[in-house]
Amino acid sequence: MIAVPPKLCDDPTMLSLLLLACTSAHPGSGPVDTVDTVDTADTADTVDTVDTVDTVDTVDSVDTVDTVDTASVTISPDDPLLQYMGRLVAPDPAAPAFYWPGTAVRARFEGTSLKIHLDDAGTNWVNVLIDELEPQVLACTPGEATYVVAEGLDEGVHTVEVNKRTETGDGLLTFRGFELDPNAGLAEPPARPALRIEFYGDSITSGYSLDCACDLPDPAYKDNYHTYAGLTARALGAEYHSISLSGVGLVRSWWDATMEDYWDSVYDTDHAWDFGSFQADIVVINLGQNDYWLGVGAPITLAYVDFVQKVRVHYPDAQIFLALGSMDAVAPGSPYSAYVEAAVANLRRSDPDVHAVVFEYNGTGTHPIAADHQLMSDTLVSAIRAAMPELP
Repeated sequence: MIAVPPKLCDDPTMLSLLLLACTSAHPGSGPVDTVDTVDTADTADTVDTVDTVDTVDTVDSVDTVDTVDTASVTISPDDPLLQYMGRLVAPDPAAPAFYWPGTAVRARFEGTSLKIHLDDAGTNWVNVLIDELEPQVLACTPGEATYVVAEGLDEGVHTVEVNKRTETGDGLLTFRGFELDPNAGLAEPPARPALRIEFYGDSITSGYSLDCACDLPDPAYKDNYHTYAGLTARALGAEYHSISLSGVGLVRSWWDATMEDYWDSVYDTDHAWDFGSFQADIVVINLGQNDYWLGVGAPITLAYVDFVQKVRVHYPDAQIFLALGSMDAVAPGSPYSAYVEAAVANLRRSDPDVHAVVFEYNGTGTHPIAADHQLMSDTLVSAIRAAMPELP
């Protein structure tokens, strides 16, 4: 309650002014019954004014504008300006999943920063390339997460590529989109390479232990991007698919299925791939290391012939390279190089566009590391250019 001096109580006008002054100084804080006792038109108008100010104060219009201006821009996975490479799995129609090593997404984006939304159902690692510089290596965390991959870039348009370093055994990796600066967006994607290469292989082609001479299965050491497959594709300016998985053989694997069960699949052994969606100009088959370890002998020759003929049905115009190495299947004394040469000699009787490529033994018999893959790529690029002199 307000204490009023006795001399002012005798003057109604002064009393009203005093009560009004106290009420205006602390809007909403005075006792409600005190405001109600002031029964004058002027005071009522003043109370209405106070109510109006309170109403305006509760409308946070400035905050609303700030939120709109500073909100980042989300690019959904089905944006038509995104460019995907590889056989994509679609457990969620709006978000493709990466299964095979080397599967990737590319884009050109505006702004100074970039975030990636990924959902990892396994133990995956990815390479992220901004403006075609050397990749930054990103270890994915289980489940859905957001990763900051670029900050402080120059204003303007930049490129990004996100590709799966790891292989099929490391699980599905679902791409959930990009996040850009406020008011930024995607630009037209880079032109797709005209040349297309398909690789069929085992752990060598997948990039098992490429980053470590320790020859260990740790996902951190896998890197399909820097395999002879990835290096060859970039050397020729080509787009490539890597249908490869550790332990697979052509006749015998370390489990029941062989490459015959995987080569025409989108995911695992579903046999669902549409070959018409990616007509390869070049096919490279590098299989036999696991067959060698598991004791398959001369019958591998006919298996090579049979597999190449199946591939030829889907790629009638491709140059096909039957390759082997660089582990101990091509070590001195191994008959496997001769098996490859014999298979190609058999095939070339009716198909001159089949070629043999035997990579040099890496000297250890263990999985090739980055330097070995570079030597393999150099060999393969030379063989491809010799067979296809029309290439730029």
